[in-house]
Parts: sequence; structure tokens; C-alpha cells
Amino acid sequence: MFFFMMVILRSIRNGLNPLKYIIPNWLEALMLQSIGTDKFPYLNNPAWYVSALLIGSYIVYYFLRNHRKAFTQIIGPLGIIVIFSYFYRKYECLQGFIVTEGIWCNQAVLRALLGLTIGVFVYLAAQWCRDKHSERFSVLFVLIETGIFIGVPAVALFSSDYSYDFAYLFLFAVGIFCSSQDKILGKLSGTRVVTWLAEITYPMYMVHFFVILLINKYWDTTVWHWWHIPVYIVETVIVAAVLHFIAKKLVNAVSSIIK
Repeated sequence: MFFFMMVILRSIRNGLNPLKYIIPNWLEALMLQSIGTDKFPYLNNPAWYVSALLIGSYIVYYFLRNHRKAFTQIIGPLGIIVIFSYFYRKYECLQGFIVTEGIWCNQAVLRALLGLTIGVFVYLAAQWCRDKHSERFSVLFVLIETGIFIGVPAVALFSSDYSYDFAYLFLFAVGIFCSSQDKILGKLSGTRVVTWLAEITYPMYMVHFFVILLINKYWDTTVWHWWHIPVYIVETVIVAAVLHFIAKKLVNAVSSIIK
């Protein structure tokens, strides 16, 4: 749905036949644009990460399923060190996702593997800590996670030093670990509003670039105003909610036909 929305939007903006966008971008339609072709821009640029996660998850899942001990004790830690040091030495940031060097030194997939592997260790640490009855540290977990989830975006907003990316990565890992143990703020996750927002998180991510293009088309964005941010967020949430509703209806319809 997101792919065809971008096809329609770009066709209207540029006055071209939709097939001019569908045929050359068939890899993106299959969520394989991060496979290493170095072709950019995409129709929906942020969707590169979904593609990279899709590819990377096959690799991580294979090792977890078939070589769990080797992955958690050797391959995973070594992979984090190698990928981390590669990006730091080569680019001094974690912004790249287009270039593929050598046989398959793919920026996008390497970033996905780095994040997925760290996520595996955060999950394992969370499971271990939960088994140790960590309720007495709940207040500490809340303070740490709140400080990280507010502090890191604040620093990133006012700093253009991309070398901080590497610190942000591990700080967010710590924040996610703390939130997994949180029994105080964690109660909010069961509220209706948070549950609803969690349900449309994926469509919000996939549609936010579409909303940006719409805003650039119909607004004069040459002059910056802070009120643009809440308007952009509200528009993204509304469009994502509508698309999520339509997608659920389509899935239910297809399921009923198959049954």
C-alpha cells in the first residue's frame, strides 16, 4: 500500500505514467531495495530500513535457530565490534545506507545486523534480569530510561555532530533494557491510547515521508515555524491510522476468501 501510494504521488507530481515508477522499482515493491544495488533515491526513502531489517533478520534468525551458543558467545559480540569499528573508521557516523563496497559490504544491512544483534543481547539481558526479581530497582529503571529517552533526542536536536550516533545507539539499548524492567511507567503500555498508537507504529514510520512530500507540495516550507512539527505529527498519525484500518479490512477479506 505504501509503495503504490508513493507511485501515485510521484506520478501526479511529475506528470508521468505510474508504470514509469513501478517497473524500475520492482525491488522496492518486494522490500529488497537494500540488497546492494546502490540505486538511490527510492520511492519511499525511509523504507530502506525495513528492507535491511528483512534481509538482516534472516541472517540473525538462522544463527539463533541453528548456532545459538556460537552466535551469543562469539559471532554476535564479534560482529558488533567489527561493524561498529568499520562505520567509525570509515564514516565516523551511522548515517549511511546506500553504498555497497567490495563483494557485499552493504551499509544498510550492516546497520541492520548491528541493531538486530544488540537487540538480541538486550532481550537476553532483560530476560536474565527479570528472573532475578528486579522489582526493587523499578524507580532507578524509570529514572534511567526517562533520562535517556528525553536526553538523547534533545542532544541530537541541537547537535550536528554525527559521531555521537555511536553513543546514541548504546544509550537507547540501555533505555530499552530499563523500560523492559519498568513496572511503573510500564503500566501506561496497557492504556487504550498507547495500545492504539503501538498498533499503528509501523504505518506511521512507513508513511511519514509521504506526509513530508505532501507538506512540501502544499505548504511554503521555506520559512521554518515550530508549529509545523505538531501539524506534521498529527497528519502522520491520521494517515497511518486510515491506512492501517484499510489494511486490516483487506487482510480480513483475503483471509475469509482463503478459508
